[in-house]
Amino acid sequence: MIDDNSDEEDGSSIGLSDNGPNDEEEQLNIDRNEAILEFNRVIKNWSWRTPDWKKLFPNDTFTIFKDPDTEDETCDPDPFTELIDIDMCVLMHHIERYNSDNNNTFGYLPMMTRLSPCQLGALTSQSFVEQMNSCGKMIVGERRTRMKHEIIDILVILRMNRTFMTYSRSKESMKKTSDIDLRQVVQRDGEIFEDNI
Repeated sequence: MIDDNSDEEDGSSIGLSDNGPNDEEEQLNIDRNEAILEFNRVIKNWSWRTPDWKKLFPNDTFTIFKDPDTEDETCDPDPFTELIDIDMCVLMHHIERYNSDNNNTFGYLPMMTRLSPCQLGALTSQSFVEQMNSCGKMIVGERRTRMKHEIIDILVILRMNRTFMTYSRSKESMKKTSDIDLRQVVQRDGEIFEDNI
């Protein structure tokens, strides 16, 4: 005869497992795979979506391109000159509203963007990379071949972001950080130049 209370007495049931290390690893793999699928789904929508700048910021002036064939106007503002002073709260509220109205098309990306204290972007287009290479050649030159790679990287980044650095220096909140002199950070030649081999 089968006892109906036997599962309750020994603390086991058909649907429960012992949460061993294999189960945790399997769950981590499942979560990782689902996260990759989710990211691949939403990043296309996130990267190809362009906001209507004129509608969001009607008081600002942006660069407009007109197609000669179709006579359609496209608003394509310059990030360094036209978008640097925009109110990001207006843009983020618009993105969150669009995301909730369109079946969560951006996934968790708007929430992650809102929670991050700082964001860094990278321009990986061929023209930008070529500009960086040319800038590096101008900085190093024929007489600076012993300069350390870290210093070259710093100088190239500062040179490529000259417009943003000028803008940052004009802001009161950035004055303390922008007033740091490279000579104060690097005081000895040994920190700048490589040793002769």
